[in-house]
Amino acid sequence: AADAERDYRRAILLKPGYAEAYGWIAQLLAAYGRLPEALEAVDRAQALDPVSPAMRMAKSGTAWIGDSAELVVEVARPLRTLRPDMHPAWSQEGMALAVLGRGRECADWTLAPLTIRAICLRQSGRIPEAERLARETESQLASGVVDVSTAFLPFYIAWSGRLDDAIHAYDRQLNQSPTLFMVSTSHRILEPVARLGRGRFFRELIRMRTEAWNRVVAESKHVTLP
Repeated sequence: AADAERDYRRAILLKPGYAEAYGWIAQLLAAYGRLPEALEAVDRAQALDPVSPAMRMAKSGTAWIGDSAELVVEVARPLRTLRPDMHPAWSQEGMALAVLGRGRECADWTLAPLTIRAICLRQSGRIPEAERLARETESQLASGVVDVSTAFLPFYIAWSGRLDDAIHAYDRQLNQSPTLFMVSTSHRILEPVARLGRGRFFRELIRMRTEAWNRVVAESKHVTLP
């Protein structure tokens, strides 16, 4: 983490107006529990590029990684209202609403990815409908679809109590896309799973999160300054 932070700060020194560098370092800081610093960095990214939807998503993502569900809703809602085609905004707000116990607000969304709708339906008590959408998503994943529409399937599996299946699903996702893995996991969103037993599931998840973040950082270092 220290090496990655140093690299991003060097990028900022070389090009102080490079908004994306602030966005990256914000998410790095959030991943390591330094949310106030992370929010300061991502606010700087937005100030440098105030009209960019990507920088708004960076703030929502920073809040998500930092386990601040309330802030995710605050940031993602106006963004997905303004840009209904931005599926990550729907995903992040839907997940945040679910963990806040407000699944009814997103259960009937039609533009959100299937898994997000399934999670909202399950949280609001509409289990049969949730299971049907989850099966559709599993079919997509089996056919090779790896994107935001399938990113939260492992979380749905974990929430439904199938912890061993969830570990397998997260491991597969980690190997397919470390970035999507980081997006779909955080400590707070998996709190309900704690009632089903922490133990091996959380040890495995922490191990995979560390590996995923190392991969994401390694890949981001190959991005050149514009």
